Amino acid sequence: MHTKDSIRAPIGAKPLYFGVDGGGSKTHAWLADEKGTILGRGKGGSANINYTTRSSAISAIREACKQAFRNACVPESRVSGAWLGLAGMARACDRDWMKEQFSELAIKINVSDDLHIAHCGGLAGGPGIVLVAGTGSACFGRNNTGKTWRCGGWGSLADDTGSASWLSQRAFQLAVRQADGRVTGNAIKHVVFNFLKIKCSEDFSQAAESLSRCDRAQICPQLSSLYFKGDPLIEKLYKEAALALAEMITVTAKQLELISPKVILSGAIAGSKGPLHNLLCKELEKRLPTMQLREPLHSPCAGALMEVYRINNIDFSSGTINHFAK
Repeated sequence: MHTKDSIRAPIGAKPLYFGVDGGGSKTHAWLADEKGTILGRGKGGSANINYTTRSSAISAIREACKQAFRNACVPESRVSGAWLGLAGMARACDRDWMKEQFSELAIKINVSDDLHIAHCGGLAGGPGIVLVAGTGSACFGRNNTGKTWRCGGWGSLADDTGSASWLSQRAFQLAVRQADGRVTGNAIKHVVFNFLKIKCSEDFSQAAESLSRCDRAQICPQLSSLYFKGDPLIEKLYKEAALALAEMITVTAKQLELISPKVILSGAIAGSKGPLHNLLCKELEKRLPTMQLREPLHSPCAGALMEVYRINNIDFSSGTINHFAK
């Protein structure tokens, strides 16, 4: 991106808007016009300031926006509006800081956490509950009166139950217990040791401790293979994860007094293609039998664009929303 002084909106240029979804692993940016047409898309790395440096998070967002400009064949310029929905933005001071970092990006800009835009996109602004379980996990709901509730999302030290980072951490714990005989079997140990590219137990600590939360979470596809092969320890672990995720949704529903809530399961772990999806659905049917399980209407990036249209007083309800791709 250019500096704050060098970037200006061209005189007479048509209004453009950014919707940005920055997660623990990847950042996506959509550049759109005021009619809701997506002109360009871009990708970057992690934008969660809790698990990467602030400078790296800024670089990931800027790279995603640069790619969106390039893919749209539009020169970089200060757009009319932008909404950044970013993981790790629970504190107002962090949102204010991030907003200042990107004051050159848009004339009018706002920053929220990624749960906010997942809810806006998934339910098109309506009431209901969204669970996001990917690298981390958290749940967010809104009822008909506008009351909101957030459950989970306290970080990997105290929470993130049922997420990819949580599953990988628990698998690492099982692996070392298999290695020293506290747990029978060796299937998890083999998967973890191969993932770490080590052959002996003495190398485990150095190899494992050097991994970031996001890097460690990359083992989950191999863990899923063990689950579908019927490994009893991984089956038990996955059931525990599904129970933890279901608990977040049921607590949110209770706090918002939602008897038959619309529920969206999203993220690489809980989404329709995720390894915990079926287990989680079965558990929710027991706890919330009248819930309405829904696929997301639109993506978090679309949710960010809906919000940027709202703060710019653009009516997206009459046709604009139909332009969004999932």
